[in-house]
Amino acid sequence: GGPFWGQVPRFLVRTGAETKLAADTAAGYNEHGLALQAKGDLEGAIAAFTRAIELEPRALPGRMNRGNARRAKDDLEGALADLTKATELAPRAALAWANRANVLADQGAFEKAALDFTKAIELEAGLAIAWLGRGTAYQALGDLDRALADYTKAIELDPRDATASTNRGVVRKMKGDLDGSIADHTRAIELDPRYALAFLNRGCARVDKDDLDGAVADLTKAIELDPRSATAWTIRGVLRLRKGDAEGAIADETRAIELRPDEAEPWKSRAAARLSRGERDAAAKDLERFLELAPDDPTAEAVRAELERLRAGAR
Repeated sequence: GGPFWGQVPRFLVRTGAETKLAADTAAGYNEHGLALQAKGDLEGAIAAFTRAIELEPRALPGRMNRGNARRAKDDLEGALADLTKATELAPRAALAWANRANVLADQGAFEKAALDFTKAIELEAGLAIAWLGRGTAYQALGDLDRALADYTKAIELDPRDATASTNRGVVRKMKGDLDGSIADHTRAIELDPRYALAFLNRGCARVDKDDLDGAVADLTKAIELDPRSATAWTIRGVLRLRKGDAEGAIADETRAIELRPDEAEPWKSRAAARLSRGERDAAAKDLERFLELAPDDPTAEAVRAELERLRAGAR
C-alpha cells in the first residue's frame, strides 16, 4: 500500500496530571496498535486493533486503524471490509470514506475511488487528503483537467504537502506545461529534500526540455535516495547513452534488470547500448528477452525487424 492518509489519532486516558495508557480498554489497544505499527510490527498492530474492535464493536477507531494496517500489509480485501464497516458505523465521517477510497484506488477501481473521495469532500470540504486522492483517481482515469484542479485545491488547503506538488507537476508535464511541471517538482523537493520521486519526476520533465545534464543530476539524486528504483536506473541509462556513455548506460540498465527482471524496457535500452559498442550477440539476446516480456509493445515490430537484421548479420 501507499502512504497512510489520515490515520485516526491515538486515544489516551487522562488521570489527574498524567496521561496513562489504558491497556485493557479499546482506546488502550488502539494506542498500543498505533505504537506497534509505527515500529513496523503490522501483525502485532492488527492483533491490537482486533482486540479494540472486540471490546467496542461499534466504535470507529478500531475499524479505521485495522483497515489502514491491513492496507499497509497489502491485505486489500481485509482493509476494504474494515473500511466499508467504518463507513457504515459512521456515515458522516469523511476520513472513513477517504480511507476506503485509498484502498479502492490500490485495487485499480478508480471510478469507485473517485466517488468515495467525492463523498468525503462533500462531508468535509477542507480535507486536503480527499482532494489529493481524488486527483490521483482522476489522473489514473485520464481526466487531466479535473486532476489538475483537485491537486491545486489540495495544495491550497495544505501548502506543505510535497505529494500534491509533485503529482500536479506530473499532470502539468502531461499537459505540455514543462516549466510549471519543473516548478512543482522543485517545490516538492524544497518541502521534502529526501523525496526521491520528486527528483525522478523533475528529471523526466527536464528530459523533455532537452536539459540532459540537469536530468541526469536529478536521476542520480533519485537513485541515491532510493537505490531500488528500477525506473530511475532505466531512465538514467537511456540518458547516459544519449550523452555517449554506453558503458555507463549498460551498467545502469543491468542494475534495473537486477531489480526488476520482468520489466521489459531496460532490456531494450541495454540492447541499444550494447549495439553502440558493436556487441551484436549480446544485444540480440536482450532484444529477444524484451519481446518475450512485451510482445505487444508499440515498438515490438521495429524491435523484431532489428532482431532479424542482427540474426542475418550473424549468419
